[in-house]
Amino acid sequence: MSEKKSKQNVNSTTNAIIIGLSVVLVVFIILFVNERAKGGSTSGSTEIVTPLADETVILKYNGGDVRAKEIKGNIDSRVKQLSEEVIEMYKRGAENALVEKLLNAEVQKKGVPNVNALLESIGTASEVSDAEVNAFIKENNLEKGFKDPMTGKMRKVSKDEIKAHLSNRAKVNQRQDYIESLMAGANVEWLLKEPRSQVPAFTADEPLKGNPNAKVVVYEHSDFQCPYCARGKSVVTEIAAAYGDKVAIVFRHLPLDFHPEAKPAAIASVCAQQQGKFWEYHDKLFDNQKQLGAANYPKWAKELGLDEAKFNECLKNPATVQAVEKSQALSEQAGANSTPTFFVGSKTEGKKIAGAQPLQEFKSYRRATEIVSRNLK
Repeated sequence: MSEKKSKQNVNSTTNAIIIGLSVVLVVFIILFVNERAKGGSTSGSTEIVTPLADETVILKYNGGDVRAKEIKGNIDSRVKQLSEEVIEMYKRGAENALVEKLLNAEVQKKGVPNVNALLESIGTASEVSDAEVNAFIKENNLEKGFKDPMTGKMRKVSKDEIKAHLSNRAKVNQRQDYIESLMAGANVEWLLKEPRSQVPAFTADEPLKGNPNAKVVVYEHSDFQCPYCARGKSVVTEIAAAYGDKVAIVFRHLPLDFHPEAKPAAIASVCAQQQGKFWEYHDKLFDNQKQLGAANYPKWAKELGLDEAKFNECLKNPATVQAVEKSQALSEQAGANSTPTFFVGSKTEGKKIAGAQPLQEFKSYRRATEIVSRNLK
């Protein structure tokens, strides 16, 4: 799920987990394709849906006519979006078809009855400790229960349910890893171009984690008061840990107007950045999201060892506000209009991942989740 400028939120732990899984897998597939595509080329077009020729007459009236070129500027972005959606449908179908082929080949190789039996043989249940259960409850704010999507009512969730969920999740992850290993050994070559969005290139004054010269760049557009962004914080940590200097992670501000502390928190983070502690302060803000406020920003700066006088002076400096607004403008220029929004690709273009859309909407190894879910209901 994501938070948009028009506030429409649905509380969903599963969707928050999907954000992380999707972004990490997108990074994985882009790195994988980069390795496979060295010296190769792709074909196809991202203009599957093409606009009418400029001189096409759409309507006539007493004084003349209206031609396609007159409204081109109004529909270009929508035509591009439709092309991307159609391409995604083709790619999704091709990915799933390939996984089915690979799994059926494994069924024959291992002499098991079917794909279901093959997947059942992979992955083992793991013991889940009370500490893990308590951490999950705290992380997902389940102390008072959750809103049951079937009934629309709040209900308590038992520790046994959470243990079963965490144990099953471990098995599913092992099966996903297995499917990804099959894909990694399949020498996949994409011939249909992947739709990308143009992204303003990052500059030296923007917060960056990883290698600034990396081929894969992840742009994170976020709001420090957005709960989905707080959950998505782990995505950045996981990507950085998994891919190291193969990836550059760039943070851009997108404070939403219905979050009163989003912009002040962003300003405070810029002040921390000026003293070389952006990411530490970034984590501090997300980890203490319910305590965001003017009284705590200097306090957290002190806890991180920042120069308090410089920090407080920075908070009052109009140039700091301008830095946040410049970053927000870059977010909007890229097409980010909800939080969190990620772009995964190169320095100047990337695959847009807006919030916690269903997993199949992302360009990733979503085939793993789809196939496992379909065969192991």
